[in-house]
Amino acid sequence: HEAAQLQAQRDREMHEKLMEIQRKNQEKQTALHEQMLEQQQVSFRNPRMVYNFDCMLKESAAANLILVQENHERQRLILKEAEDKRLESERIARENEIRLREENEQKRDKEREDARNREDR
Repeated sequence: HEAAQLQAQRDREMHEKLMEIQRKNQEKQTALHEQMLEQQQVSFRNPRMVYNFDCMLKESAAANLILVQENHERQRLILKEAEDKRLESERIARENEIRLREENEQKRDKEREDARNREDR
């Protein structure tokens, strides 16, 4: 039960991390877009700027692509980390279960031994 609570807590933390990364990337993309729009307005007032604007559009698209790729990589790493933690929790839970079973067996054996010793006396 504790392992399930820990896992749920970890899942929530991972989800929060993912949401934070997505929020930051959205902010970066919005800033790039606003910058692009500002540049666009300047371009239409100054025809010589049109070429520069075209270059900036291409740079912005490339920067956006890099952001998206970085975001996917971060998400992949976070999901892998979450999966590793889940597997570790399961392993610990199994070990605890085995240890508990062994302890209970030892207790029962000791109780039987004590009962036998009382009968012998």
